[in-house]
Amino acid sequence: MEMGTTYGVLPVVARLTGKPPELSMFRPMVGNLELMLLTLVPMWLLAAFDEECPPARGGPPAGFFNDPKNSPCESRTGRDI
Repeated sequence: MEMGTTYGVLPVVARLTGKPPELSMFRPMVGNLELMLLTLVPMWLLAAFDEECPPARGGPPAGFFNDPKNSPCESRTGRDI
């Protein structure tokens, strides 16, 4: 999928717009390990959270419904709705 974007979509968009992708915001990270890590760590954590809490896939966090108190089909009294 990444190859399709890199070698398919980006060249087409660059040709249509006449401009290459704007990557100048990453220039300060070149040769700056501390800044790269300060940027990479939050992105990595957010990606891990997104992996476990998939609202884009239409579901709650993994294991959410394993706990009976989180079940949408049971009331707090334990009776079915």
